[in-house]
Amino acid sequence: MPGYLNNLGTGLSYRFGRTGSIDDLEEAIRCYREACNFGATAAPQAVLNAARNWGRWAVQRQAWDEAVEAYGHGFAAGRSLRNRQLRRADKESWLADMQEMAPAIAYAQVQRGNLASAVAFLEAGRATLLAEQLEQNRRDLERLPELGYPALYDRLQTVLAERRRLEQPDTVIPDRVAALALVDQDFDAVVAAIRRIPGYANFLVERTFDEIQAIAQDSPLVYVVASFSGGLALLVYHNSVQAIPLDKLTAAELSRVVQGPEDDPALGGYLGAYARWRSDSTHNPALHATWHKTLDTITAWLWETVMAPVVASLTQACVSEAVLIASGLLGLLPLHAAWTHDASMPAGRRYALDSVTFRYAPSATALAASLAQSRHITADGILAVDNPDGTLTFSKQEVTAVVGHFKPARRLHLAGTSVTLGAIQKELAAWPVLHFSTHGQAGWNAPMEGNLLLGGGTQLTLSLLFELKLPATRLAVLSACETGVPGIKLPDEVVSLPAGLLQAGAAGIVASLWAVNDLSTARLMERFYQAWLTEKLPPASALCQAQRWLRDVTRQELGEYYASFISRMPPAEAQLARASIMLGGEPGDRPYSHPYYWAAFTFTGA
Repeated sequence: MPGYLNNLGTGLSYRFGRTGSIDDLEEAIRCYREACNFGATAAPQAVLNAARNWGRWAVQRQAWDEAVEAYGHGFAAGRSLRNRQLRRADKESWLADMQEMAPAIAYAQVQRGNLASAVAFLEAGRATLLAEQLEQNRRDLERLPELGYPALYDRLQTVLAERRRLEQPDTVIPDRVAALALVDQDFDAVVAAIRRIPGYANFLVERTFDEIQAIAQDSPLVYVVASFSGGLALLVYHNSVQAIPLDKLTAAELSRVVQGPEDDPALGGYLGAYARWRSDSTHNPALHATWHKTLDTITAWLWETVMAPVVASLTQACVSEAVLIASGLLGLLPLHAAWTHDASMPAGRRYALDSVTFRYAPSATALAASLAQSRHITADGILAVDNPDGTLTFSKQEVTAVVGHFKPARRLHLAGTSVTLGAIQKELAAWPVLHFSTHGQAGWNAPMEGNLLLGGGTQLTLSLLFELKLPATRLAVLSACETGVPGIKLPDEVVSLPAGLLQAGAAGIVASLWAVNDLSTARLMERFYQAWLTEKLPPASALCQAQRWLRDVTRQELGEYYASFISRMPPAEAQLARASIMLGGEPGDRPYSHPYYWAAFTFTGA
């Protein structure tokens, strides 16, 4: 019946478009509404279709109250379907079907003037599986025994362990569904009991706008979203919220720019140019030039379409640092590197990060967990993984400079092919800083397969990261290719190596959005640690300063900067370092001015 009502509503909406009959309009709305109401319990999958059709039609008519109602049904149905699934892959399948809902509701709520509700829906639609895990791993849950609730804490751990056992897809379990239903009942009862404890009332409850606003106490949150009908940025300050319309940023236009035009997907847009360059084993200069040009084009587009009004508003409010929460395919792009022409700058361009230091976060919930973690840890020791497959020319130079910032007793420098997964697994949880100078690979279509390459052909994959506990990790630096790329099929869930590290407990992560250059990355990392640990800048500010420095530095300035460092090197390494500075160029050249060399790296978390 919900399916029939959806079809009838669609037919009537088409007929209304031809006749303008109020009867057709009212009857179409009634059919869609009944489809959503009937399907809420009997066929929630049918509600997703009806809500999508109804919501898009309402948006076309600028019937914003109706659009909120329609998409609200779809959002609730999608959440119900997700909660019924046993496996993560099945949960993600339904989350993919409801990706349109939260941005569309937010856009409609902004048109109604209800900015707080728009923010709350955007947050509720972001990184939902990560949010659940972060809540279950909350540091303050460990305080339950000392607060007088040891049995409740043990019961929670037992229920979570049993739930994980039942959700394993490759394990044969009789009456799995019935068993999981009983465990879910126990879990609900434990959650209800925890919420009755003072200070835990919001455990596993979606964030309210007031809670989101409280997270923005130190730095404003900038939600950026492209919906079916248009784009917007919502700037959440600790005492206000501002909506910035981004009329050119529709979901269709974003898809065209990132993935290529719908009528000719072979062109591939940003991702197509990257894939052709990344897969080229012949080092074709034309493909390299095309990739550089594509980066120039898309970062210029980001300024014009997204970041210009955002940066202007933040600057006017005297904001020096902000947190970007980028929805959908925007999560693949370097928003901090959006640029416009400016003759007063060394390279003739002004980038977004010249005005504001931008951090990234999957959601406000994830950011809150990062902030809590960062306050408990001192970054006084490092585990550094150095060139485990032996192919990175400048890895040793990078890691030697990095570990030099730590006392000898508080650094573990693991190098070469013996650095296997087994060799580092027992060490990861003990060190406040984790530095990986290696190769990385994104799981573009299978994000759980994203990985860091270790020795002996072993890998630290995202699926393994999700199983780790890193209670002592202040910062993880993934100095490798593609380490910050989320899966493209479900970008709002931000399934990526940084998300895995956040879930494991890391407070902050430095990671990359594309395949990076070995030498420029070494330069960037050396300068980042200098700014962070010697000059005492916060890590996000240190990365921003290091990127600006690398972009603007001349070859002559590089030589002067590294002179004392090179003098302490063994002769062979010193010769390599000197040669790497000039590389046949002129002293006044800025060899790393193009965004390819410096803009790939982002800072996620706190």
